[in-house]
Amino acid sequence: MKAGTIIPQMERFSSSLPPSEAAIKLGIPAEMLMQLVKARLTAICPHITGTIMRFDPQAIVCFKQQLFRDSEGTDCLNDEWVSLKRAGQVFGYSLDHVCALILDGELNQLRHRPNALSLYDLHLNKKEVLGRMSDAAAIGCSKADLKQILGINDPTVAQIVRKGMIASFGVKNPLNHRKMIRFTSEAIDSFLREYLPLGLFARNAGMQPRAAMLYIEKLELHALDWPRKFSRVYRRTGLPSEIAKMQIEWSLPTG
Repeated sequence: MKAGTIIPQMERFSSSLPPSEAAIKLGIPAEMLMQLVKARLTAICPHITGTIMRFDPQAIVCFKQQLFRDSEGTDCLNDEWVSLKRAGQVFGYSLDHVCALILDGELNQLRHRPNALSLYDLHLNKKEVLGRMSDAAAIGCSKADLKQILGINDPTVAQIVRKGMIASFGVKNPLNHRKMIRFTSEAIDSFLREYLPLGLFARNAGMQPRAAMLYIEKLELHALDWPRKFSRVYRRTGLPSEIAKMQIEWSLPTG
């Protein structure tokens, strides 16, 4: 290192903050600050060999100001609002994810109490957050939708996905970045061209599931050889022509 750069770097280092003090300025635990660093939402000062991580105090102030930029100070915070501290518990996302959404302008209905000091004093509008979650969930059919459409139970949904019997794709929830499995209408139609769940057959035939099962058993037809915990699913190729060629109708769940 050149001699002329040592003194300025030492001066910056001496005025910088250790993680504990930077976290105090943001009003969050130190481990939450590390999440922000890992997500590259707040920068650290250049390291000097043998020293701990340090933060530029002005950068910390700037980061905080950016988060509060669109927030309105008010004493009126009713049940329509949830604090940043509680929002993770309510909606299941991490601090760095929601901070990124705020900085990107994806969440801009924000409130805080006057003289707020902590990031946790920021409040989010519940409807706006739920709206973003609904937008993500609106892509394709969920596992819960598929369960209702096909008239099968949860283990069977997992089974047909695991065995690749139905095509699926993943989308990320924009709030918690968790993968959500989705199914297209085409994938469901393709599955039904090869397989017929007992529950869906009964619904289309206007029969109770047990009556439909007894009807099929009289024909000496056998469901896929799965343990009893799974719903009954039949191969179309093994069914009598009047059942195999049956036009199966299904619709997306409502409400």
